[in-house]
Amino acid sequence: MNLKIVAAGVAAIVVIATVVVIVLNQEDEWPGHDGLEIFGNANGDWTIDQDDIDHIQAIIDGEEEPNKFADANRDGKIDDKDIAQVQALIDGDAEFIWILDGNGDPVKVSLPVERIGVEYLSNAELMNVLNVSDKVVAVDSAAYLMSDFYFPGNDFTDGQMGQMHQNPDYETIFDMELDVLFTFSPFNNDVKAEKLPNTDVVFLGLYWPNVLEPQDSRYMQGVIKAGWILDAVDRANDYKVWLEDIVQMLDDVTSEIDWDDRPSVLMTSHNRYFGFDGEENMEASIYTKIDPLSQACILAGGRPIAENIDNWVGKGAVYGTAVQVEWILEEEPEFIFAHSVRYTYSGLTREPAYGYDWDDISNYTAAVDDMLSRPHLQSIPAYQNNNVYITAGDFRNNAMGGILGAVYLAKILHPGPFGDDLDPVAIHQEFITEWMGLTYDLETNGVFIAPAL
Repeated sequence: MNLKIVAAGVAAIVVIATVVVIVLNQEDEWPGHDGLEIFGNANGDWTIDQDDIDHIQAIIDGEEEPNKFADANRDGKIDDKDIAQVQALIDGDAEFIWILDGNGDPVKVSLPVERIGVEYLSNAELMNVLNVSDKVVAVDSAAYLMSDFYFPGNDFTDGQMGQMHQNPDYETIFDMELDVLFTFSPFNNDVKAEKLPNTDVVFLGLYWPNVLEPQDSRYMQGVIKAGWILDAVDRANDYKVWLEDIVQMLDDVTSEIDWDDRPSVLMTSHNRYFGFDGEENMEASIYTKIDPLSQACILAGGRPIAENIDNWVGKGAVYGTAVQVEWILEEEPEFIFAHSVRYTYSGLTREPAYGYDWDDISNYTAAVDDMLSRPHLQSIPAYQNNNVYITAGDFRNNAMGGILGAVYLAKILHPGPFGDDLDPVAIHQEFITEWMGLTYDLETNGVFIAPAL
């Protein structure tokens, strides 16, 4: 690394004052750290506090090695201005904040944020979790279809962004004068930022959860970054702890189950696996280890049969692949969970209907009956023992970063070890009531899994 130490305000490589400035040559890359990816988090933990000010001062004094997150204002130098920026972040009166987004790209967000646009259900839920849903003034097509639930009282007459995945109406969105747009997809965010110069476009990383190690996920980074952007740091940190406690609670039980003793499980897509007509050239979706569905299965104490495919680890960020149904017959899964999606990010509405805005389980029950009726699949142990389920898309792409799905699966796969200590509906209700702050009763409303627990 090529560092220069220069006196503040003097363009020379000398030290002539007690306050020095650490400057990095532009062609060099600053080292980072494994902590919260907000510029100003100099010491590499999961918050911004006085310890970061002390760390920046130690860098200036030559007692610590510089890193890119110590450059809080991203002007290419580490100096007193960075200390001032960190202090402003701590005091809650900063005019901006720099973060690495979910793709690892630096993004500057002007503060405070008053007008928010959100893409897809995961961002909509996070706004509720952070108690800032009153600032959401624009939603995409999926969140709009669920707006009566997520944003009661706001009909978004002037805040419908439409289908943001492939065909955004940039002119309409520009006129909404959003302070920030939280996107869902990791793709095309640079285009959105270019088309919306008056709006800070932020991909938090909610697209990338890690059910097995949430503390290391881009999803969890996004939750905490949103807390700092939206002046809801304590709420974001408490939510992080709550999710991690649930994962630990499950892992305390399932980590004691030997891999070979775990029930074999097919995690698949209802639309891809059971949505075909006829029985020729049948393929099924199957998910690699980096997908939330496979991760939820493992955390819940299952053994995904996908472990036997060539790219099980998901090399190259491959979340899934297709397999022939004959292969599934040979693997003989003991349980099958078919994931369904109702409101897609691409703007489609699919059957069967389910979710917070749907109370009739008959569609889901009929879907399970249809799955169980397939004559060519009757030899599978999951069929013979009626261990075939259909599960909500919420358990993968939005609610709690896939962790809620693991809670439901654990109760099904291992009712004995968990006993009465694990109540998926109670945890789900806590998420709705205590975290999203919504008045809603799962005892009488909603459809998320069939057969019902």
